[in-house]
Amino acid sequence: MAGVLSSATAWAGDDDVVGPLRESIAAAPVIVEGEAERPYTSWNGADPTTIRTYTPFTVTRVLKGASPAARILLRQPGGDVGGASAAMRGAEFNEGEQAIVFLGTQDPGDGSYDVAGGRRGKFVIHRDDSGRPVLDVRLGADASAYGRAEKAPGTGLARVPVEFFERLAAGAMIQSVADFAHEQNPAPAPSRTREPNEPKPPAAPMNPLTRRANFHVLLAVAVFVALVTVAWLMRRRGR
Repeated sequence: MAGVLSSATAWAGDDDVVGPLRESIAAAPVIVEGEAERPYTSWNGADPTTIRTYTPFTVTRVLKGASPAARILLRQPGGDVGGASAAMRGAEFNEGEQAIVFLGTQDPGDGSYDVAGGRRGKFVIHRDDSGRPVLDVRLGADASAYGRAEKAPGTGLARVPVEFFERLAAGAMIQSVADFAHEQNPAPAPSRTREPNEPKPPAAPMNPLTRRANFHVLLAVAVFVALVTVAWLMRRRGR
C-alpha cells in the first residue's frame, strides 16, 4: 500500500481539499490524536452480523471537543472470530499506528466509540521527507464500502501538514495549504535601492555613554601625545 500512497499523493492547495475537510471537522463533535493498540474481535456466537472489532486507543491530545478518557476503546463492525466472519466496515487500525480520529457515538454498555465518518474519520500520521508530520486526506467517492479503498471510483489522496489540520480544527479560516505555508514562512521584504539624488537618511543619534567613552579615549590619546612631546623637547635641550 505504501507504493500506492506515494504515487497517488499530492500536496493539497485549494478548496477541493480544504472545503470538504473543514466541513467534516465542523461536523465532528470530538477529534483526538493518539496511538492504536492491538485490535481484538468480539462476537455473541449467534448472528455473524454482530461481530465487532475493538481497538484500544491511547489519547495523546484532544484537537476538538470535550476530552475523553486517556485510554478509550474504538469499535467497528465486522471481523473474524470463532470460525465466523463478517466484512469489515468503517475505519480499521493497526497496532502502533499514530492517527487522528473523529469520535462518534459512545456505546452505553461497553463505553466504546465508533469512528464518525467511517474511513474518512481516521487520518494516519505519516512523515514527509523533512520529517514533518502529515496526513493523507481522501478525495472523491466514499470508499468505505470497498475492500481496497484505492480501488474506489474517483478516490484520490491529498497530503496536508498536521499543523494545517490543527488550525482548521481550531476554527482558523485558512483557504489553502499554500496560504498556510506562506503564513508559516513569509517572504522577506524586497530590498530597496536608493536613488542617485536621494539624500542619505540621517544617522542614528549616538548613545550618551558611547559619546562619553569616545571623549575619554581621545583625552587619553592627547595626554599621551603631550607627554611624548615634552620628553622629546627635554632631551633636545639636554644636548
